[in-house]
Amino acid sequence: MLWALVAAACGGEAPSDGVECGDAACTDEEFCLTIYDGQTETLVCTLLPADCETVEQMCFDDPEPCIEDWKAEVCPDNIGGGCSGFEDGTSATCDLPSTTTSYR
Repeated sequence: MLWALVAAACGGEAPSDGVECGDAACTDEEFCLTIYDGQTETLVCTLLPADCETVEQMCFDDPEPCIEDWKAEVCPDNIGGGCSGFEDGTSATCDLPSTTTSYR
């Protein structure tokens, strides 16, 4: 709190308490989603599904009161994806169909 007051008084921005996500920081209502399109990975702050308070709950808890298939709501065009949990936190990934067309 004191740091926020000092930062505001000095004209700087108060540090975010959110999750780091590439060059951004997600809010408490968001999580950092890795979207893989077959060629590139992109980190995107994404709203948690309704009734999901954390990405850990979204990924690993009983579906109630959260949702049963978070990928259908978070990235409806997915062809796969899932969650993995490590010591440094939970990672959620959506695999999207590649839009690249190759010609021979």
